[in-house]
Amino acid sequence: MTAGALDELPGEISATGYRIVVESLTNVRRHAPAAAAVDIAARRVPYGDGVALRLTVTDSDGAGTAARTSPLPEREWSGGGLAGLADRTEALGGSLAAGPHGTAGWQVAATLPLPCGAQPTAGRLGRTGLARHTAHEEAVT
Repeated sequence: MTAGALDELPGEISATGYRIVVESLTNVRRHAPAAAAVDIAARRVPYGDGVALRLTVTDSDGAGTAARTSPLPEREWSGGGLAGLADRTEALGGSLAAGPHGTAGWQVAATLPLPCGAQPTAGRLGRTGLARHTAHEEAVT
């Protein structure tokens, strides 16, 4: 993670980011048991006239496994999952995309616009809900 990426996030952005990471990890556990690693990245990026939090959760190709050839079938009891998070992200003015990555991996990428004045603040002690729920302030593998 880039320095300050998770500092001083508004509550809605922090909560949505946390839910995106949790849902992504849940989906890796359910649908990609051969994945050797999951990379989680968070950084602030230019967005329109301001800045946004960019989250990506990417599972590995699962070396040695067959390539994913089609989307996994829907389950009858499936919840809102990524579709619900896409709606929530769009309501905040952002976007969420999920799809194949590499030969057999999967990636969820979300862009959550931050209000004016929410610039990166390296060195601040204030922590957000998303930061409190992550193990490290670096890419988790």
